[in-house]
Amino acid sequence: MEREPLPQPVADFIFAHGAGAGKDSPFIISMTELLEARGIRVHRFNFEYMIKSLTYQKRRPPSKMPILCEDFIQQLNEIEKSRPKERPLFIGGKSMGSRVACEVVKQAQQPISGVIAYGYPFHPVKKPEKSRLETLTALTLPCLVIQGELDAFGSQEEVNNFDIPSNIAIKFVPTANHDLKPLKKSGCSEEQALKFAADNTLTFIQDVL
Repeated sequence: MEREPLPQPVADFIFAHGAGAGKDSPFIISMTELLEARGIRVHRFNFEYMIKSLTYQKRRPPSKMPILCEDFIQQLNEIEKSRPKERPLFIGGKSMGSRVACEVVKQAQQPISGVIAYGYPFHPVKKPEKSRLETLTALTLPCLVIQGELDAFGSQEEVNNFDIPSNIAIKFVPTANHDLKPLKKSGCSEEQALKFAADNTLTFIQDVL
């Protein structure tokens, strides 16, 4: 059975992976398919440490933030050479990738329309005192965060107590974890949760434009 043709893209999205899984992880692949079906052209890439990890089949920790930012900007520059300039550009990622995107906004020379974060790491697991909130709230661009209600890196209960600027919209997936997987007892499937994330991403992009 042939797939339906993808709609004409309305925007480009550079999608960075999280700390422990690369651009071909099930989450990244599933979200890419859902986003592209909604007219969002997705550009995936692996950070250099992940390329080495996959090449040598040995798990490596992420590089330091300055190096991650360099990797991201290198990809941004390459993608910018070939993509249609009339299309707006959004950047973001899963967990760590979204945090890097927030930093890259301050360094990028290209016009960026907004940032999209799937499971923003507000703090390390069980270490709420090590806040990463400032990286997010320093943004002046429009930003969308799709967060699991029970995310160990920042639950809805925690996030609701943060002072979040008006340019940052946060949508919570009920009973979901850091990978946006809901509890089985919730009655909401992982597929439904990811579609919720994709629908809200498209709405966010349309509102920005």
